[in-house]
Amino acid sequence: MPYYAIDHFSAGMDVRKSAMTAPAGTLRMLKNAVINPGGEIEKRQAFVFFANAPANSVGLMRMGDFLWAVGAGGTTVAPTPTTVGYWPLQGLPGGVTPVELLDYTQFGTKLYTVTLGSDGIVYHHYDTIYVPSGKGTAVVTINKKIYSVDGQYVRACALNNPQDWAGTGAWVNDLSAADAEMLDCRGLEVYYDKLAVLSQRAAQIWTVKSDTNENQLVQTLRQAGAVAPKSIRQYGSGDILYLSQDGVRSLKAREQTITASVSDIGSPMDPYVLTLANTVGVTTMAKATALLEPTNGRYWFVTEDQIMVLSNYPNPKIAAWSVFEPGFDVTDAATAGPWIYLRDRTNKVWRYGGGLATPIYDSAEADVIMPFLSFDKPATFKQFTGVDAAVTGTWQLAAGFNPANEAAEDNLGTVTGPTFLEGQFAMMGHSTHCSLRFRTTASTRCVLSSVMIHYQETTTG
Repeated sequence: MPYYAIDHFSAGMDVRKSAMTAPAGTLRMLKNAVINPGGEIEKRQAFVFFANAPANSVGLMRMGDFLWAVGAGGTTVAPTPTTVGYWPLQGLPGGVTPVELLDYTQFGTKLYTVTLGSDGIVYHHYDTIYVPSGKGTAVVTINKKIYSVDGQYVRACALNNPQDWAGTGAWVNDLSAADAEMLDCRGLEVYYDKLAVLSQRAAQIWTVKSDTNENQLVQTLRQAGAVAPKSIRQYGSGDILYLSQDGVRSLKAREQTITASVSDIGSPMDPYVLTLANTVGVTTMAKATALLEPTNGRYWFVTEDQIMVLSNYPNPKIAAWSVFEPGFDVTDAATAGPWIYLRDRTNKVWRYGGGLATPIYDSAEADVIMPFLSFDKPATFKQFTGVDAAVTGTWQLAAGFNPANEAAEDNLGTVTGPTFLEGQFAMMGHSTHCSLRFRTTASTRCVLSSVMIHYQETTTG
């Protein structure tokens, strides 16, 4: 009796096609799991409580291997390996407190912060000291200067002096003079050896020097705008990923071809991102944060209650998206040491994973839904008789046979360990297509490596 084997899932979630036409190896849903470097599905680790954030603080930021949060005035409280430090912003007007950490950058061994005050005004601080001449909502350090974006302007501080944005060596340029679509700049990031500045609709790439008189505009890229400043994140050897109006985009792809969306690394998730944006709204999506997981380089795109994760391993040709649900509302996120940390609305800080050598798992449900597969014969009816699976841990198995009703499914039972020596897992279904679903709530390492679907072609419907 023939069978159809799926021996890798290296494409991850890909919802560009319908469930009936998506290719084998892609997934309709991959929730609370990732694709590992071998192309297998592996349940995500747990979000473990780390510490309470300091009282009356906001945000989360990293310096070295430690975490900090910002607040109005007071005394610096240094962080420890088990606590979050307090970064006191001095010189705020009486009664004004920071309500949001808009951005920060490290200059030398000190932090430069940009916060939104309770009075609606944006404040800049360097090493906790108020910088009256600082302007803008996003910052980055390059070539011994800090650059900021401020509406239609890009600004730079004086050489080696983040406290001076108006004196000798400081710089300001009206980006809209070169392109009218640069009126509402959202953020900026180092792009290889250059500086990329992104507005809501376009991006400009600049060559920037220590002597800002030598700064030059290299290129303007249309349809390369960003909607979330903190989503603009350097990725890989120099590329930048960011949240655009139509999904997560690659600046490198936009620069190299006018048809970038065809091969863009974020394209498999475009319909999912658009649905999420329509559900939570523009304001929530604009606060999304991007991070790189230090231990394995996975790209995290963090929204309020969902995290989209990109597992990208070029040598084995793996570029796979999945979705995490942390179980709480995220207000900020940062990396420190080998960890990713998330801050929630109750001011708790959570760490992803346990020890490096001893991962921690929880009961969050990992959900794997495959497309409806026809085995290259969509008009041929088949009698489905069984499933073989190479798994680690315990999984609940279900199957769908009606592409017209994707939610309908038959529960088949529990799979614990590989099935090959025990005989195929029984399945009874008569249809042209079959969709398998694997789920687990086990608080242990669970891996789905491969699947074989046994069937017999029939002559009647």
